[in-house]
Amino acid sequence: MQLKQAKSIRRQLAIATSSLLVAAPLQTVSAVEAGADQMDDIAVEVSRLYYAEEGRVTVNKTQTLITKELSEDSRIKVNVTYDTMSGSSPNGRIYNPNALGASSTVAVTTASGFSFDAAANASSASKKPWLTPFSDNRIASNIEWEKGVTRTATIALGGGISSENDYDSYSGSGKFIWDVNQRRTTLTTGVGYSNDYVEPSTGVPDGLGELRCINPITQLDWLASCDSTDLTFDKKPANKVTVDYFFGLTQVWNRNTLVQLNYSHGTEDGYLTDPYKQISVVNPGLNYQELAVLYEKRPSTRETQSLFFKIINVPSERTTVHMSYRFFWDDWDVQAHTTDVRFRFNLGTKDYIQPHLRVSYQSAAFFSHRFIADEANSDFSEKPEYVSADHRLSKQGTITAGIKYGKQLGKFGRFGARIEQMHQKYSQNMLPDMKVWIVQFLLSTRF
Repeated sequence: MQLKQAKSIRRQLAIATSSLLVAAPLQTVSAVEAGADQMDDIAVEVSRLYYAEEGRVTVNKTQTLITKELSEDSRIKVNVTYDTMSGSSPNGRIYNPNALGASSTVAVTTASGFSFDAAANASSASKKPWLTPFSDNRIASNIEWEKGVTRTATIALGGGISSENDYDSYSGSGKFIWDVNQRRTTLTTGVGYSNDYVEPSTGVPDGLGELRCINPITQLDWLASCDSTDLTFDKKPANKVTVDYFFGLTQVWNRNTLVQLNYSHGTEDGYLTDPYKQISVVNPGLNYQELAVLYEKRPSTRETQSLFFKIINVPSERTTVHMSYRFFWDDWDVQAHTTDVRFRFNLGTKDYIQPHLRVSYQSAAFFSHRFIADEANSDFSEKPEYVSADHRLSKQGTITAGIKYGKQLGKFGRFGARIEQMHQKYSQNMLPDMKVWIVQFLLSTRF
């Protein structure tokens, strides 16, 4: 009984820590968890995910996870992911259909490597210079080796690589898992490292560089010249380094309850600006008419922290409840609260359904602004040190709801499918709400 408890704790820890310490783009239920307490030579799991934002980005993701049992106390896992991404993404320019027209054109280079003029390429019925189209694909692979070093201690080492048109990432991780208190308590600690490079086809732009002046008559002294010829691009790839530390405790509370508490701390250093995001200079007195467009600029360092609490309870043989809460904060003044609830109902001995609800709230970064106002009493009478109109750093709330169906396909396989809708609302800027459909299919087998 104690051995089963230890394995159960270790499976929960593997799921909780893998997303922090190994740069896997999509976390699915691991083949180790699927195999229960049986020992199998090879487990293969394939999942297909479809993610679609209404009127924006579409992602198709295929992931293959292979687990090989090397011995009773060691295994190796290989995860390969291929993504295709297309559609249009908010570029930071002001969303103001009443003020932006065909004359408000700015040609930009996209992540796909081609030049795009938002207003000129938009349909005549609906100009959308606040969106930039793109098309890209990404391939990523991760490998993790896990080995029991003593009867109660396990180590795991991992590494990964990810590559897309203009972005490459190299990562490594290590963690140590220790069972104590007659295997009812598991302590874990780990570190993750990633080295990322971004290389736009035109080069990395100057932060707050003038992309284009639509109206050269401005009142901002620091933008008086509005000379886009001063804009320069660094042809060398921009680099950032991320280091994450993780500490966790998992406790078997009683025969029906498992609790988990994790703390993580991360540092980012280097180029943290998005080279494709812009910000508009507008005149509020003229219906927020766009006068100029600048590239954004962010700080070159970031410190992040998070606390995660999870409880798993089995109130009956047919029902399992997963509840978690995560609090995230950083030195950019971003704070996020996320609550996640999943109820699993066993329909029989081989299949189940699992409703899911996730609610998240995020505050804005201290340099997050929807635009730069061109007026005498503007907060930007002097050139700002940092500024970004990226909606991902703005104040927002998100609700995700959906349901999953799973079925055991005999002794050596299982099937899963889920469908969810996510609704994201921005309370700080003028962007319309975003609705997302998420559909995923999963098939695993062991042999």
